[in-house]
Amino acid sequence: ERIKYTQNNNYVFPNRYFWRTYEQKEIDLVEENDGLFSVYEFKWSLKKTKPVPLDFKIAYGVNNMEYITPENFMDFVSK
Repeated sequence: ERIKYTQNNNYVFPNRYFWRTYEQKEIDLVEENDGLFSVYEFKWSLKKTKPVPLDFKIAYGVNNMEYITPENFMDFVSK
């Protein structure tokens, strides 16, 4: 739904990736647009949040980090 919204309504076409290391550190969704990275973690609850892996921060930098939960999912899909 997010892909449809961003492309059809905002005409934004970021590259989308999943990122994981051999040590099982991962990021659920990475969107790269004009060299800027936005990172999204999908969680049922904010009680089990974790920071962006340091490996990723060092290698790529992070411009935006968001936790997506059932409470803010609709905002995420339509922004």
